[in-house]
Amino acid sequence: MGAIGSKKQGNASWQSHVGFVVGASPTQIFLLGGNRGDAWSAAAIPRKEFTASRWPADMPLPAPHMLPTTIAGVRSGVSEA
Repeated sequence: MGAIGSKKQGNASWQSHVGFVVGASPTQIFLLGGNRGDAWSAAAIPRKEFTASRWPADMPLPAPHMLPTTIAGVRSGVSEA
């Protein structure tokens, strides 16, 4: 948990939205982000919209099984527009 992740936003290749990766399932990545209705929230992002993740080079990677596969209260189909 804690990697920075980005997802597609809009039609231009340079547009994206970023958040902290807080979970993953076979079909979705869960991102915690801000600026959604002037609040922080977690959203379920389809994996096909997930474009990249970044982790600090000097930190060991967490074990893959450590990410939650579900998160209570996560919103699906969130629009960033």
